[in-house]
Amino acid sequence: MPGSHVIPEPNAYRCPIEHCRDVCDMSCLRVGLKMFDMASDGAPAAVIAEPVISAGGVIVPPAGYFDQFQSAALERGML
Repeated sequence: MPGSHVIPEPNAYRCPIEHCRDVCDMSCLRVGLKMFDMASDGAPAAVIAEPVISAGGVIVPPAGYFDQFQSAALERGML
């Protein structure tokens, strides 16, 4: 969909940015938000997130992931 962005999933087993093998330090969230900020050309409207990501298996984000994600979304004015 035009105007949509995908943030890398917090997968410690297969880290999408090949940084944190076996222990997710949420670099994927920081990198994903930087990519979003660089690619975004207007005010963001909303964010949609899966609490348990099922497309790549069953990926459960680490504790605190959604707290940081929510803070970042609110800073950017997203619902």
